Amino acid sequence: MVAGVDKYFQIAPCFRDEDPRADRHSCEFYQIDCEMSFVHQEDVLEIAENFAKELVTDLCPERKLLTPTFARLTHREAVGKYGSDKPDLRFDCHFEDFSETFQSSDFSVFRGAVEK
Repeated sequence: MVAGVDKYFQIAPCFRDEDPRADRHSCEFYQIDCEMSFVHQEDVLEIAENFAKELVTDLCPERKLLTPTFARLTHREAVGKYGSDKPDLRFDCHFEDFSETFQSSDFSVFRGAVEK
């Protein structure tokens, strides 16, 4: 950055000393390292989105992107709507609040859950 190069990108191997988990990737993988100076969050998201779109288009030209831009959710929105910080947005499976419907239900399990 001091030399006048305001950003650079590299694809580099990454080795982590941690136990693999079913919901995470392996401990050895390649990552895209982005070093950018004097940018805002939107700048980083735009570069990452454009890179991913070009990657899909170049590697799989027969595949069509479903949306022109990626959905962006805050952590609070994701957990509140989908119950997870890594929701699968290919399926529209989100939480719905039926409290009003079930507060006067004859089925005590539903009514009791709303009361609690």
